[in-house]
Order: sequence, then C-alpha cells, then structure tokens
Amino acid sequence: MQKVNNKILMVNVREGVYLLKPEEIVCLEASSNYTRLHLCNNKMIFSAQTIKKYENCLPETDFIRIHSSFIVNKSHITQISRAKKVCLSNNLEITVAKRRWKYLMQKINGYCNANSLAMAVG
Repeated sequence: MQKVNNKILMVNVREGVYLLKPEEIVCLEASSNYTRLHLCNNKMIFSAQTIKKYENCLPETDFIRIHSSFIVNKSHITQISRAKKVCLSNNLEITVAKRRWKYLMQKINGYCNANSLAMAVG
C-alpha cells in the first residue's frame, strides 16, 4: 500500500492492485495484521497491511480513528448516536472507543462547521 499522489491510494492485494480515491473508502477495519477496506460500492478489499500503515497514509482531514480496530471516513458518517455508536453510509454500525469519543466529536463539529450550510438543532 502506498500513496500514488494526494488523491490516489494504491492497495496491493493477492489478486493484484487497487487504485482507490479516499472518498471511495467508507471505513477500514483491523483484523490482526490485516485490514479490511469497506468501499462505498459495497465491496470489501482484504489487505495484508496493518491499519496503522493506512492511518499514516490517509488524509487526516477526511479520516478519523474511532476505535483500535476502525478508521472511518467522516463524509460517510450518517449518524452518531448517544449510545456512542457511529452509523455509516453502508449501514455498518461501529461502537466508538470511550477514549476516542471526545476527539471524534471535536473532529465532527469542525467538519460540519466547514461543510454545512446550516447546523442541526436539537
């Protein structure tokens, strides 16, 4: 896995190589020393790289680590529940680690302020 440039991520897999735009990635899920990349077309790619390596390559402005096993794309978050769970555009629901909750809320508030026309009230 490596960055081709700021807009393309090259992911090596058993079958060959995937060239992905960051916005195509919904989330990344750690599985021992492997990583599952959940894509917006409902495909999943299994990579022989650790999630930490992906964390170092992905743009910080778009992705956030919410759990030791999960990195999510902020633009694919559809709901954040009071039960400290994140719902994603692919209907995956992920529990946010207690120690990452405050950080998530700060990042989401900054993201929403920069990308919204109006803020939700309630």
